[in-house]
Amino acid sequence: MKKNAVILFFLLFSFVTVLFVSKPYIVKGHEFATASVCYYPIRYKIGSMDARFGFTQETLQQTIERASTIWGNAIGKELFVYDPKGDLTINLVYDKRQALTTQINDLESQLDTDKSTIQNQISQYKQLSSMFEERVTKLNEEINGWNSKGGAPPDEFERLKKEQQELKAEAEKLNTMAATLNQSTSSYNIQISDLNDKISSFNSVLRQKPEEGVYRYRENSIDIYFMSSKDELIHTLAHELGHALGISHNDNKQSIMFAYSTKETTISEEDIAALHKQCKNLYLGELLKRKLYELKN
Repeated sequence: MKKNAVILFFLLFSFVTVLFVSKPYIVKGHEFATASVCYYPIRYKIGSMDARFGFTQETLQQTIERASTIWGNAIGKELFVYDPKGDLTINLVYDKRQALTTQINDLESQLDTDKSTIQNQISQYKQLSSMFEERVTKLNEEINGWNSKGGAPPDEFERLKKEQQELKAEAEKLNTMAATLNQSTSSYNIQISDLNDKISSFNSVLRQKPEEGVYRYRENSIDIYFMSSKDELIHTLAHELGHALGISHNDNKQSIMFAYSTKETTISEEDIAALHKQCKNLYLGELLKRKLYELKN
């Protein structure tokens, strides 16, 4: 029994010696004793990336770097580096929430444009209507004046008659404009109703599937499902990278590791404390795995 234990110890010692003395990977004894997930930066790669997010790989990589530096700056060292052959895979997975968000953003943009157009048309209609009413009032005053005098002379009569015809044509234009405005307003209201339906569907989907991203330990991957803004994406990436470091949720709403998504991109004291604690933990298995990876590459 003792002989077997000695052989096992010798084999383990030999394996560790080969790993940590093999050129150019030399690790001092005290560094080995304190090796943790923070000893070597986690190497990540970009996996699947749905084009409907509108991201290029370069833009996504820059965004991931911004998210990773949130943790790196807190401890003064690089914790994540891009590597096309890296172990950690980051994916953009387009789901129903992102589709609804795109539709909502498009509708809101269209509504803003339509609202501006309708407001300009209404302003023009009011201005023309006011001018029309002034002309009608002036014409009626002139007609009443001539009627009180027993009638207008032929040239004035023809002028007044022509003015009446012009006002009649103007009235028809204003009626057509009013009808168009009613149609535009009706269409605008339908769009608002459609937007409200989309928002209702979005809220329903959120209740069913609230996470915007997830870190999968077994697959060593991060899937990002949804983003409504760049800051929110940075937060979600930083949050999931925190999980990749082994950091759990905390209850501070201003934390990167708060359980629910926010647009917070500033690391909290709770986040920093959890990071320092994690970096002190011993992870021999993780270190050996990374050393093997580096030796193969």
